[in-house]
Amino acid sequence: MSGAEIDPNSIPKRLLTWPAAFRLRPIAVPQNPYAAAVAGDEADIEALIAHCSSVGRHNRGLVPLPFLSDFAAPETVLAAFANPAPEWQFAPTGLPHLAVAENAKAAIRMGKETFGQFLKDTDEGPCRVSFVLERFVLKGSFHEITDAEVFSRCYDAVDYTVSHQLVSALRAAEADGLIYARNEGNCAVVLKADCFSGYARERALALDWDGIRFTRYFDYRDLYWAELTG
Repeated sequence: MSGAEIDPNSIPKRLLTWPAAFRLRPIAVPQNPYAAAVAGDEADIEALIAHCSSVGRHNRGLVPLPFLSDFAAPETVLAAFANPAPEWQFAPTGLPHLAVAENAKAAIRMGKETFGQFLKDTDEGPCRVSFVLERFVLKGSFHEITDAEVFSRCYDAVDYTVSHQLVSALRAAEADGLIYARNEGNCAVVLKADCFSGYARERALALDWDGIRFTRYFDYRDLYWAELTG
């Protein structure tokens, strides 16, 4: 093991139970090979928008949508592992995983980072990208690097070498995954599909891309625009 790598055995583990773990899944993104693999159809999101909007108007989003399934490794999870997100800070290209967050704000931040880098790498001009905020039940024993000072090498915003090597080593060791920190809340890179059970589409969102970054999003459930910073 090189000096740049972190030994997975040196990282503390934590039994994690999130009754609600969130992720953003793109529905309408510019045409390219990755989009063809992961994006859902726009008719589906139109139906979700219609349903979520009525919930938001009458209840201000206080009534959560029910889980649509209650079994291990829902089909959506298996599809995500078969078509992992593009390369990002905690996952090299092609590594099967699904990344989720402990709350919606952290999931939006994660999606902004992951898919924003993808749009930047593909020189995509200004556009509006539709997403579904999905909700899962997550349970497992995860390696934890939420102390960003102790594990500062994993949080390098430019050089992903250490974080990529760590996640790849965890995958090779058949670990459940990795927990890391963001200001909005903790996130998990999940490496085993059977850590998930339950699935629901929580709400539909639209994120505005200005050619450099995502600047704001619209929540179809609670009917508001919010600025994206950072």
